Amino acid sequence: MLKHEFATIKEVIDLYKVSNFRQFKNKLKKLSKTLPKINPVRWNIKVDPQDNEKKILGDGFELFSELFIDEFGINPQIGITNYEPVDPELDEGIDGFCENLICERSAVQCKYVSNEMYELSANKSNLPNFLIEATLKNINWQEDTKFRRAFLITTAKGLHYHTKEKWHDRVWVINGSKINTLTNDNIAFWKLCVERLENLHEQMGTSE
Repeated sequence: MLKHEFATIKEVIDLYKVSNFRQFKNKLKKLSKTLPKINPVRWNIKVDPQDNEKKILGDGFELFSELFIDEFGINPQIGITNYEPVDPELDEGIDGFCENLICERSAVQCKYVSNEMYELSANKSNLPNFLIEATLKNINWQEDTKFRRAFLITTAKGLHYHTKEKWHDRVWVINGSKINTLTNDNIAFWKLCVERLENLHEQMGTSE
């Protein structure tokens, strides 16, 4: 059963009727502009329209990350199992908790960025909250081991090298390139996403 609340929005099913990640992102961008008009009570609550769009883009990518992890998480290039998203309204830097490949409790941050070549930095991307919150939740992300306890899933290129050095390479980054490799032309993956969302909506009684 999908856990992220964004899955309950019927319009998201169409996002996954694609064959690659770029098509998915393009549909998500369009939805971020139309959803506030379709459901203004829920998605048009911020004064700045761009803030509403950013909220939808962020939530949409968090749902994608849940589906992506469910399918590919045990791949050593991903290394995430038993993912549990955090309520978006309670998000203070961590988007979800999980276990790494040696079953240690770990933290996940999902970061949607429009520019796929962008390099995230600690100063400009609000990422320090992620590691601070992970520490407060008793996740020992600082321990020096090849099995990370802090995971960043992003549409961007990755972390700026200054940030990687500052964090001593202890955050495992799953970037847009890795996502592309696993999902582009993977029709079975996108079909599975659609089926899972349709099943959810059938159970909710919202299917046509």
